[in-house]
Amino acid sequence: MEITQPIETKPKNVENLFLETLSKKLKGRTSLMVEMGKIFLDQAPVMKSILENSHQKGDYESIRFEAHKFKSTVNIIGLDLLRAFASKTEQLYYEGKPTECTKELLQDFAAQIEIDCQKVKSAVEELSQAQVAG
Repeated sequence: MEITQPIETKPKNVENLFLETLSKKLKGRTSLMVEMGKIFLDQAPVMKSILENSHQKGDYESIRFEAHKFKSTVNIIGLDLLRAFASKTEQLYYEGKPTECTKELLQDFAAQIEIDCQKVKSAVEELSQAQVAG
């Protein structure tokens, strides 16, 4: 099975996108924005670890299940690139055993998690400081 639609990897300002999306969805409630960011930051290392370890073990169901859960979280907070990675990963592992190009997808997915974690962490810190100051 080949990946027929490549994932768009244009860089976006994740920190601003995260803040804008959550502000709209949560009507500017800073405490909820911080909480959603923390949920993402708790789930991201788990997803990254599963991507890096479960493929070699042949634990394809864990990859599919965790990608499905992660997709929901990143959708809520507006991380479209990670949502695309999670959706594609879930789809490929749902349809059958992965191929070599799937391994590359998992590596790119894990790398994007790392990038977005740093930006969301910065945004959460900024929000937390604003909460204390305000």
